[in-house]
Amino acid sequence: MSAKRDIDAVDGIQAPASAAETNPTIQPTPAPVSDAPVAGNTTTANTPAPKRVKRSTVTVEQLIAMSGVPVERGFLLETDVGISTYLNPLQTDARLTAIIKHRFTDFIVNEIDPSGNILHLTATDAAASSSNTVKLDRKTIIDTLPESVFTEMRTFFDEEQDENVERVKELVRNGVRVQNPPKKDKEDRRDRYNRKEAEKADTKDVPAEKTPEEAAAATESTGEIAAEKSVESKTSQTETKDAESKPVAADARISQVITKAFTDKQDRVRVYDFFRTHFAELLATDSRGDQKICIRLATPRDLARSTPRPDFSSSGPGEHLSFILYKENKDTMDCLNTLARVTNTMAKAYTFAGTKDKRGVTVQRCSGHRVWQSKLEGVKLPPGMKVGGFKYVKDRVNLGDLSANHFIITLRDVEIVQDDSQTTTATPPISEILSTSLKSLQENGFINYYGMQRFGTRSVSTHQVGLAMLSSSWATAVELIMMPKGEERAEFAEARRLWVEEKNAKKSFYAFPRGCVAERAVMMAFMKETKGDYDYLGALMAVPRNLRMMYLHSVQSFVWNHAASERIRLHGRKIVKGDLVARYNPLSNRNTSTTTGQEDATDADNTTTTTTGDAEAAEISAIEEHRQGRMIEVDLIETDEDAATRSIDDLVLPLPGHQVKYPTNEIFAFYKTFMAQYGLDPNDMKRHNREVSLAGDYRRVLIRPKNVSWKLLQYDDPHIPLSRTDLDIINGVPEPVSLPDGKRVGVVVEFSLETSSYATMALREILRSDTSAGFQGTLSNKSNQVTDAEREKAAAATTTTAAAVDVEDKNVSDMKDE
Repeated sequence: MSAKRDIDAVDGIQAPASAAETNPTIQPTPAPVSDAPVAGNTTTANTPAPKRVKRSTVTVEQLIAMSGVPVERGFLLETDVGISTYLNPLQTDARLTAIIKHRFTDFIVNEIDPSGNILHLTATDAAASSSNTVKLDRKTIIDTLPESVFTEMRTFFDEEQDENVERVKELVRNGVRVQNPPKKDKEDRRDRYNRKEAEKADTKDVPAEKTPEEAAAATESTGEIAAEKSVESKTSQTETKDAESKPVAADARISQVITKAFTDKQDRVRVYDFFRTHFAELLATDSRGDQKICIRLATPRDLARSTPRPDFSSSGPGEHLSFILYKENKDTMDCLNTLARVTNTMAKAYTFAGTKDKRGVTVQRCSGHRVWQSKLEGVKLPPGMKVGGFKYVKDRVNLGDLSANHFIITLRDVEIVQDDSQTTTATPPISEILSTSLKSLQENGFINYYGMQRFGTRSVSTHQVGLAMLSSSWATAVELIMMPKGEERAEFAEARRLWVEEKNAKKSFYAFPRGCVAERAVMMAFMKETKGDYDYLGALMAVPRNLRMMYLHSVQSFVWNHAASERIRLHGRKIVKGDLVARYNPLSNRNTSTTTGQEDATDADNTTTTTTGDAEAAEISAIEEHRQGRMIEVDLIETDEDAATRSIDDLVLPLPGHQVKYPTNEIFAFYKTFMAQYGLDPNDMKRHNREVSLAGDYRRVLIRPKNVSWKLLQYDDPHIPLSRTDLDIINGVPEPVSLPDGKRVGVVVEFSLETSSYATMALREILRSDTSAGFQGTLSNKSNQVTDAEREKAAAATTTTAAAVDVEDKNVSDMKDE
């Protein structure tokens, strides 16, 4: 043992010496241990309680060494996180490679509700979502009204009745909305109050009668002034009347018409009811301070105000508005925050069944507490976002209220790769390889691995942060979050540099984009520090809880992936003695016990978007977190006879924790040996700090997709859509067709998966190629380089053709001159 490994062993974490040790799936299987696994750290009289070992801290260098990921590579591969085995045997030496998620429309997800219905955006939903104006035939509605309506309207005007009625008709046909509709002015109400008070004072304090001589003197002294005021008053009234009642020129657009003054309130109510009855959704009325009424075009706010209030009582349909959210290349929480902003409601009023990937087109069910349907129907939403399918229900939509997801995934630049270059057998066509792989996928399923999204896309994985947290190495965990992670955008790299080199938390905080939730939370906590030493534990606690738990869950996923690979390698698709099987379907409600109220339970309201991995991983992690305390019930296969009666679909493996049981066969020995490399013990997962104490869970080893179908397309343009979204179907976009002479091959695959499974792992079984972001990035770059080369070649050909044409034209011109 080297000096380096001696030191690591003393620290309680042994670093692997080679790649063979890093990937234990290729090591010989250890012999079964003599001590049986324990569940929940229970002890008996014959089995002493395991001694709690003092855990030493671990450094960044040790964790990076244990990961086995070369720093120069800059990204993870599937084998780095235990994804190393295929369920279905390879029928040929040829396999396929393809680009996944080249465009966001290449990844379409529709939720499947608990009843098994696939959610879709309909034409009615799209029309209601995009409607923010009154859509009535304003130019012809006047012709449908009886003459008695206009006869009654004439009584609303003192003078020029016919002209004002024509003005109202013109307002309906071609009028414009008032930018700021008149409101009851406080100044007018104050003036009216002062006038009434003055009238009361005049009534109470009547002056004494003057003698004829005094009255004549007063009239003679004020007559000239009174005459001037009278002339000014008449002139002002004439100008006002002309401005209000004079017909406008033919080319002028009317914005409002003013009625006569109504001193009686009942008369004003009669006018309001008249226009509400005959011109609903077209005209609105406002009272003025001079007791006259302003007639104008209605605005969306007027329509919302006139909409009946929903019945949120206990006898009503419900106080939760359920609706469908359609989004393109947007985060779920960003969309709900947008709805809250444009409808003037609270963001916390909205809930959803599952977070969906930003890079994709998704349709999902959401709900809003005491949200008016009229507000969502008439709201103007940004492009790529629609709502519809409104229905008031008694219960809100909670996290996990979906049975599955339906995927439509486009694979581009599908190519055949020959593993053995020396083979002499003929390579089958792509269609034959796909047909064989998809048939096997539908019949046998795939290994239910945690996908690459669970562990991030850079060389520093989320499970490395989780390992540091489990060893109480808070400073190491923070440094792993903040350290440079390979090829990143310039602003990310600069923000990390400001912390790593300068330890300037304030500059680093403002340099990070808002999407870097964990990094900004840590820097914000350090900015509040008043002492010299940083509180690394406090900084980690400032990270949103669902993101902190994702770091820890990724450790469980890391262990589970390696255990699943070993289990399939040893026994394949067969139940054996010592296995654990689910008592019922792991996602069925009847399979859950009552909530224990343990520390791992969380509220779905506290969901926060993250930048680690993608939303597919976030959704699965959040649903698992929501299920904590309702763990599925499992049975231990104790005899070979029991094994023969159980289906491989019921096989489960535990996620390490202090409340789970482990298999009693050689798989438990693998758990102990593998976890020991990282300073972990499957029988000692409880921690004094409740934030890092994991209860554990169970996960099905194999999953069978449903509704599997596929089609092959040939195309030339690498950016052309090869599938249709719900909005494309509504807008009448034609179905993509295959080009007979297309130089590229694409495949559109459809299937349905349970909520706990990763679609990319199903694609991996089809293609038998790496699905990591780094590997897919190399394929996308290659495709773009080919496209650029083709473009340059076409441009060069065009230039050559043009030059040849010029030469030919010159020769023809010379011949004519001769």
